[in-house]
This record gives sequence, structure tokens and C-alpha cells, in this order.
Amino acid sequence: MIVRFGRGLSILLAWFILSQTSPALVSSALACACCTNEGQRNVATVALDSGKQQEIESLRFGSKATLFTGEGDVEGIQGIATPAGTCKLSAQWREDRLVLSFRDAAGRTGTLSLARPPTISVFEVDPRDGPDRGQGPTL
Repeated sequence: MIVRFGRGLSILLAWFILSQTSPALVSSALACACCTNEGQRNVATVALDSGKQQEIESLRFGSKATLFTGEGDVEGIQGIATPAGTCKLSAQWREDRLVLSFRDAAGRTGTLSLARPPTISVFEVDPRDGPDRGQGPTL
């Protein structure tokens, strides 16, 4: 059976057939997950949407915490009654708060409760450290 199509329909049909068979003919494909310009930087405050919240909630903490005070002395920091250099650490989400629990070698405990904020600060930079081969940075 021979069917005649108009030129436009023939091109459309050929494109459809090619689009359905081409993936089988391709052994590998290179794709770019995101495009950036060399040296690109983004600093912003954005709403804490569900995607970012899910990413933050997927963070896992080590079991050891080390106290860093910067240039100041620990005695000048309010809220730390009995400072210890290292503590055991556990972290868990409780409703809208991240609760960090600390226990030092003497068995003294403390907690730090961080409320989930409505916005977060974002700092993004172009991470490439080699020449661009037309595909953007390696992710």
C-alpha cells in the first residue's frame, strides 16, 4: 500500500521516526547539567522552598563536635557554662527546629536549637578549575 503525504506531513513523519530511532543509534551522549560563565558568582537571600529544605534535612552530622571560639576566649561566650574542647554530638529535626545535642567526657550535656528560617542566604560560584571543553564545569 502506498500512501502519499504532503511535503510538510512527510517532514513531520520523518522527524518523528528519526526521533524514535536515533536514541538506539547513539552509544553515548554528553550533557550539561547547568551552564555557568567563567568566574560567575551569585550571592542572594531566597525563600526556603521545599527543594532547599529537603537538601538541608538530608545533611548528616559526624558524632564528634569541636569547640571553636575564634579570637575570643570561651569564658566571654554566653550560654556555655562548662566549656569542653570536644563533645559527642547528635542532631535531629524536631518539627521546625534542628536540635544539636552535646555530651562531654564528664557526662555534662547541652543543646543548641536552631529554628528553620523562612529565608536562607545563597552563595554560589563557578567551580571550574580547568579549561572549558564546551560542556561547562564538571559536576
